[in-house]
Parts: sequence; C-alpha cells; structure tokens
Amino acid sequence: MFRFRKTIIKGFVIDSSSTKEHPSRLIMGRIFDDKVLDLYECDVQDFVSLQTFVKKAQPVYGTKPLVISLGAEFETCETFQKFRNFLIDFFVVGSPQKVLAKGLDQIIAIIATPGATPSSLKVSIRRYKASQAIFSTTQLSDNCLDEVGPSFTLCLSQHMLPETHSWRSATKQPKALKPKKTKNISTNNMRETLGCVHVGVQDLKGLNTRHYHKNKRPRIAIQ
Repeated sequence: MFRFRKTIIKGFVIDSSSTKEHPSRLIMGRIFDDKVLDLYECDVQDFVSLQTFVKKAQPVYGTKPLVISLGAEFETCETFQKFRNFLIDFFVVGSPQKVLAKGLDQIIAIIATPGATPSSLKVSIRRYKASQAIFSTTQLSDNCLDEVGPSFTLCLSQHMLPETHSWRSATKQPKALKPKKTKNISTNNMRETLGCVHVGVQDLKGLNTRHYHKNKRPRIAIQ
C-alpha cells in the first residue's frame, strides 16, 4: 500500500523518504482528472550528483532534451511499457512540431537492465551532452557524447498501473488534433506516402484481340 506526501509538480506526484530497509526511496506518479493515475516506488542506487560533473561543459540552459529508451525488456510486459511511458512523459518538455538538429545538445538515455523481470527491473538514467558532429557525420566517434550528469539507477519495487478506463481517457486524443484523412492516400510504417488510383469498369466487348481461327489445323475425321 502506498503512503506518500502529496507534492504535485505539473501533474506529477513526487515523494521521497529514507528508512532502514529503503535508504533512498522515491515514489513517483501521475495525476489525471484530480485522481492518481499510476504510481511507481523505486529505490535510487548509484547516484552521482550534478556537482561531480561541474568541470564539464553543460548543455545550454533551456534547450529541450532528446529522450531515448534502450532495451528490449521495455516490450516484454505491460509494467515495463507503462514505466517507460511514465519516464518519457516526465523528462519530455512540450511537443514541438519541428526539430532543429543544431539545437539538440543534450540526450537523456533510459536504459533497461538486460533480462529483467517485473520484480528485478533496474532502469539506468544517464544524461549526455551531444556535440554537433553527431548530426553532421555518419560515423560516430567516442567524443560525440559526453556524460554531464546527474546519473542514477531506479530499482522498481512496487507499482500501481493505471486502470483501463482511466488510461483510455487520459490518452484519448481530441478530434481537433487528429490528422485529417485524405481520401485514397495512406502512409506505411516507413513513413512512405502511398496513393490508390481507382479505374472505372472496363468494357471488354470492344477490345480488339488477335484471332487465330485461320491458323487452326483442320480436324481429321477418324473412321
């Protein structure tokens, strides 16, 4: 059972505590329709503060980070999928329509532990400063990404997944934001635009075809 001090920051519930069994416990959740949508209780391990990386060049203040998730474990069960969705929703700031490659100077990586189960899931959070060479060259070198902190690992101990009807209501997209469908035009998984052309009914009666009746061999009557 979750017991937490209600601290709401932009629709997120955040609480931290320290006990003998859980010296660094962090409880995070989301609020929807003035109700708790989901909750995740994690133990923070391998924490490295931002002050450790103070000598390194930090990204420009106010720039939006590029959030990526790594690990096939995020696709194995619903718990991993919802927890990844929560972390991406927590770190992503806004939904820009266009992205300027030169303005991307920081990357937040969400890395799942290989072979993890719902009871042993560990997610590593790392923050990197990206150089402009990562967007201008095809071959990446070791100096394209520089870890600038903070970095930590979240060990999921308890969780409360959202209910089905609440999740549908929270993720429902308004009709005004849905892209208008164009007739006979679709897009495949490779983001390629495909068009469908409809041809009218063809009249095959007047179709001029070759006639081979003159070249047919005469039939021989067999007595």
